[in-house]
Amino acid sequence: MDNQREPTPTVEAIGRLPFRGTLVPDEFFEHITFDNGRPDLLAIVILSEIVYWYRPRAIKDPTTGKLLGYAKKFTEDKLQRSYGALVDKFGCSKRQATDAVRRLEKRGYLTKEFRIVATSRGMPVSNVLYLEPVPDGIARLLNVTTNGTPLTLERDTPNVRTGEGSHSDVIPPPLERETYTKSSSRLKEKSSKLRGEKSRASRRSPSPRKRSSGSTEKRERTESRTGPAFAALVEACDLDAGALHKRTEGELADVLEKLRNKLGVDEDQLACAIGRFRRWWSWADWRGQKDEAPTLKSVLDCWPQFQRAVDDGMFDMLAECVSDHGVN
Repeated sequence: MDNQREPTPTVEAIGRLPFRGTLVPDEFFEHITFDNGRPDLLAIVILSEIVYWYRPRAIKDPTTGKLLGYAKKFTEDKLQRSYGALVDKFGCSKRQATDAVRRLEKRGYLTKEFRIVATSRGMPVSNVLYLEPVPDGIARLLNVTTNGTPLTLERDTPNVRTGEGSHSDVIPPPLERETYTKSSSRLKEKSSKLRGEKSRASRRSPSPRKRSSGSTEKRERTESRTGPAFAALVEACDLDAGALHKRTEGELADVLEKLRNKLGVDEDQLACAIGRFRRWWSWADWRGQKDEAPTLKSVLDCWPQFQRAVDDGMFDMLAECVSDHGVN
């Protein structure tokens, strides 16, 4: 053997490691791209993950090692994977995961299906996501047929639009729209950010010559808009916390005031209740099932339906909120 090709100790050590799991073919980086030719990394790893689960598992005789057959890795006819599971594994937001799956579906690499399934207690749960790769589409990526025979035609590499709007030479980060289940600490971080932005804005603004009692009340009202409940409502409605119009801020404050009077809970419990409402919205409302965020008007209009679901035991919202914040 050529001395230059002899394995180094590091190469030998890596060769002894039992690598298992997802494989990412080089062709994925070449063909799953944005309009500017840059690899669509999130779509690539999501597709690689789905393909891994659909690769059959070999079944061998434990004594002889003879191959007996193949079996699938999952129990149902299709792989059930929620957007939340993709978020947790790949460290992205729900919006990013949703958009990446949509891009893969548009290119013909996978299909998605929403089903209604029953829990162990018999309760129906709608909007359960199932994902399945398209063998012909994956074969095109690998430049082979579905039986592994190399294709003789040129690779199909059209420049397909992979998202809304145009892409520049530098890929902008996708719009952050996190999942609706937020911890109290995350909401407090958002409220701190809002306070910091308002503080910087106030330093840039010229100081008024006179400070009336009306301006004091207005300042106190503004400060009340930076708490965890305010941040939770901004998050639930998918609003941009850094670019809120004054009129929108007023509408947010009005909705929060009506919810406070209706529920009679403290700030943290109200923030938790709003998060539970967003969860119910995505589960029960047809707009939420299409990944549409509620409007401020929808929050007030649909809150009675949400409350009935809570009262019927479908969403034990208030109990969970009290438990989450240690209130006896």
